[in-house]
Amino acid sequence: MKKLSTLLAVSFLLIAIFTSCESGIPKDYVMPVFTKAMSSSNSRGLMEMPTWDENEWRSTGVMQSLPVMIGLEEVKKNNFGEVIEDAERQGVFKVLGFDLLADTKAWRENDDGFYVKYDILYDGNSIGFVQYYYNSAEKTFSYRQMVLCTLRFGQEDIQEHTADIQTSLLSLEYMDIPVRNLNQLGRFSFGQLDEDGAPERNAFADRISFNDDGTFKFVRTYISGTSNKKLFSSIFRPDMTYGTEDFNNDDITKAINELGNSNNNGIIDKISEAEDATLGFIYSIIGEFYANANGIKNGDSGTLGFSSYASYKDFKAATLDDVDIRGGHEPIRKNSNSYDGMAMNPVAYSWSDGIAASATILNELYGSGSTQGVFLDITLENFEKTGFNDFYRINASTDEELRKELIREHLTACGLGNENFIANFTYAALDEEYGRATYWPYGITTENPESFKEHFENPPKQNN
Repeated sequence: MKKLSTLLAVSFLLIAIFTSCESGIPKDYVMPVFTKAMSSSNSRGLMEMPTWDENEWRSTGVMQSLPVMIGLEEVKKNNFGEVIEDAERQGVFKVLGFDLLADTKAWRENDDGFYVKYDILYDGNSIGFVQYYYNSAEKTFSYRQMVLCTLRFGQEDIQEHTADIQTSLLSLEYMDIPVRNLNQLGRFSFGQLDEDGAPERNAFADRISFNDDGTFKFVRTYISGTSNKKLFSSIFRPDMTYGTEDFNNDDITKAINELGNSNNNGIIDKISEAEDATLGFIYSIIGEFYANANGIKNGDSGTLGFSSYASYKDFKAATLDDVDIRGGHEPIRKNSNSYDGMAMNPVAYSWSDGIAASATILNELYGSGSTQGVFLDITLENFEKTGFNDFYRINASTDEELRKELIREHLTACGLGNENFIANFTYAALDEEYGRATYWPYGITTENPESFKEHFENPPKQNN
C-alpha cells in the first residue's frame, strides 16, 4: 500500500510538472499597435483634431480614415492573462490626441483567437471605442472603431455658444484582413483588386453628421490602402460611396436634447452639449443606423447587456456592414452628388517620423474652411502644404503633371498599382465634372482606358 501511495504521488508530481511546463510555453498574440506620434500637449480629442504644423484641416482629413490602430505586433506570452496584466499596467496612454484605456473586463481568449477592446477617452469620459478580434487559425483580424468628434471654430460667447460647432460620428471597420510579415509591425492591406480587377469590400468608413439645422446625414465610402512598418496610406473610393440626403429623426433629436445644458433645439451647438456627448450618447443613437447595434454595444463591459464575444464568428456578426437607417429619410442613394460625401481624401501617415499628408488643406481662395480633399485642388503652389512632398518625390513643371504623378505615387502606395486602374482613376479624378464629386457614376476598373472613358461618360442606368 505504501509503495502504491508513493507511485501515485510520483505520478501526480510528474503530471503537475508536465502541466506547468506546458503552460509555460510562450504563445504568440498578434496585438494592435497604437501610434503616439500625433499626440501633443495642446491636442484635444473631443473638441480639436491633433495637428501637424498647425494644420488642423490636414489633421481632419487624416483622422477620417486613419485607424487608432496603425499596425500589428507579435507578443510572446505564457498565457492571455499576462497580456491582460500588461495592458492594465500600461493604464491610460495618449493616441491621436485622445486618451486610450484597455477595457480588460471585456477581453476574452477563445478557441479561435482573442478579443480586445479599448475606450477612447476625453477628460476621463469615453467618447468612442476600439474593438479588435484576431483569428489565430486563419491569421486574419477584424476591427471596429467609433469616435464622436466635435470641431469647434471661433470663440464662445457669454451664452456658451460658439461661432461654429461641427459634430460627426466617425466609424471604421476592417473585415477579415490577412496579416503578413509579422517580424515587427504586421503588414496588412484592404480594398485591393482581385485577379479580375474587382475591388475588395473589406474596409469602409462611415460618417454620421449632426447638421446645424437639426437634420442628420449618413455617408459610407469604401477604402483602399496598405499599412506596413513605415507607412499607412489610404484613399476613399468615390466610385464606391453612398449615403442619404439630410433627414429628420425624432429619436436622435430627443437624445440630443438630453445633452448638457440643452436649449431643446435638437442641435449640438453648446460646449456643454458637446462635452456631454459621450459613449452613452453614441450607444443611444447607433440603433438608428445599424442593424447590429445591440451586438456592438454588448462587447462593452460597461453595458447592461454585456456578453464578451465568444468566437470570431460572434464578433463578425456584430458588424457595422448591415445598415438600417431609421427616420424620415429618402432611400439611400448610390448615384447622387446632392449629399455631402467624403470625396477621395488621399492620406498618408508615417508613425516612425510622426508626419502626415492629406489633400484636405486650408482653402486659400476663401481664406477659411478647407479644400474638398481632391487632387484637382492641389497645385504647385500649395503642394508643400499637403505634406505629400515628405512622402513622394515628384518632379513636375505644371499643375496637371503634378496631379498625375501624385495620383500614380499614391495609388501605388495604396496597393493599386495596376496600370489600367491608375489611368482610369486619373481620368475620373481630373475630370472637371466629377473630379470634386463625392460620387462617380461608374466603377473604376482595370479595363482598357478607352473603353473605360466611354463607360464613364455614358454610364449604364442604375437603380437608386
